Amino acid sequence: MSRSDGSAVSDRIWVADMEPSERYPLYTRGNTGEVFPHVLSALGGTLMGDDVGRAQMEVFREIGFVTPRDIDGIRLGTGVFGGYLYGNGSLARIMGVRTPGMNATTSDEQVFGKVEGLPPYRPAKGDRNLLATARVTIFLMKILRDPDLAPLDRARADAQAWVVSMPDPATAADDELLAFVADYPQRLAASMKRLLYFSMIAAGPRAVLDKVIDRPGLKAGLANRLVSGIDDVDSARIAQEQWALGASLPATPR
Repeated sequence: MSRSDGSAVSDRIWVADMEPSERYPLYTRGNTGEVFPHVLSALGGTLMGDDVGRAQMEVFREIGFVTPRDIDGIRLGTGVFGGYLYGNGSLARIMGVRTPGMNATTSDEQVFGKVEGLPPYRPAKGDRNLLATARVTIFLMKILRDPDLAPLDRARADAQAWVVSMPDPATAADDELLAFVADYPQRLAASMKRLLYFSMIAAGPRAVLDKVIDRPGLKAGLANRLVSGIDDVDSARIAQEQWALGASLPATPR
């Protein structure tokens, strides 16, 4: 859009809104709406958006399923439109197309679940990339052969120490509080990078397992039963603690 004098006018309706990608136009609230069900606050959206976006691009490049040409000048991963957070479904489909043993459909099922009425995947020039597939294959072979989860233990201990160091808002000076807030975007970006990286580490073996047990006669949901008791899920603790907090309140008459 432009004004009568030719200067640009932003189409954004919220301060944290971003421009959608024309090359990768499919966005979804799947896997984002559950975590951020409401409009992002002005402070949260502007404070963390750029750092989180850079972290997403870093992990995509390190895993190898995108090339510099794919993301040249493009902000991908997540986007904010009308104040709500969305994930890029087109990029997820590209990952499925380039990952051995997967395709756009299996990628859709991981991101959206089995949902009716999804826009069909239409192959485009450049979707398949042998170099990206080779890099993803090397990554998967490495994590299957020698997975290393020690960084998660170190990150958990660091996060716990950081929370303990939080200044008391009632007594801390303004400079101290601002310094603490300024440290938050980098920490959140590092956390986002770990989330994506280790989620993909978990998804790789799970995709292999799904292929192995996709046979006639085996019960549906067997893969979920096989992996259900492996370990705890840190991201689920917030909901668990909220439930426990709600359950601890005395019942009030209506």
